[in-house]
Amino acid sequence: MKWAFLILIFLFTLYSLLSTLYSGEWDGRSRFTVVDLGPPVTVSSFDPATHKGIRLVLPNELEVVTSQGRGKLPAGSLVAAGSRSWAAESVASYLGIFHQGEVSQLQWGDKLRWWWASRQTEWRSVDLNQAGLVRLRRTADGEQVGELAPKWEQVGPEWFTSLVIAQARLAVRVINTTPVAGLAATAAREIESSGMQVVEVSNSPDEVDACQIASPPSLRKSVGVQLLLRQFHCDWKERDQLTLYLGSQYRRQISGED
Repeated sequence: MKWAFLILIFLFTLYSLLSTLYSGEWDGRSRFTVVDLGPPVTVSSFDPATHKGIRLVLPNELEVVTSQGRGKLPAGSLVAAGSRSWAAESVASYLGIFHQGEVSQLQWGDKLRWWWASRQTEWRSVDLNQAGLVRLRRTADGEQVGELAPKWEQVGPEWFTSLVIAQARLAVRVINTTPVAGLAATAAREIESSGMQVVEVSNSPDEVDACQIASPPSLRKSVGVQLLLRQFHCDWKERDQLTLYLGSQYRRQISGED
């Protein structure tokens, strides 16, 4: 009886540890990207398929177009301007990339896997200023501010592509069902940086509330579709073509409009 009780305790403990280890936002196969609000703000990302990672250092004066329609703020001021999750979301959206969270707010499973996997990663550090990826200017009152240089759209997304997703060659249609212009283009930018191909960006008058991912059943469990479901907080439905329908929840997240 005593041994049976000890075995049950052991199995329960093992189950709890495994549940903690494999819980979280990261799927263990695609790229793992986190934002550290610093200062300075740093974006770290590695691909488990290649064991290579990139660390981007954002200059404090870089003006980030923030989420929820709250305007532009210097990267160095984000941490004091709102919640850490909002600030991290703003940074990722401005760069046009997916991310799994702000480093201090990761779930325990993600923290453990980040610590373990990052130790086996070959890291490269890039200062956006020194790399010529930030264009600096002075405002009318003499303050120096920066914005992403056009070159970013050419080289930046390549650093955040997931090999396993790129190899799947998924083609995605992105449809904005809200009256706010530009949402589909914003989402398409992030999707393409992950390694998927956006083949259509369009609008629909039939607005949905929650985001929806439509795909053939054979793709539902694929890495790419699962990534879209998590990143956009979508419901899934069956359709012949892989399609992302953006609704009012995404509109509020990006523009802040009700």
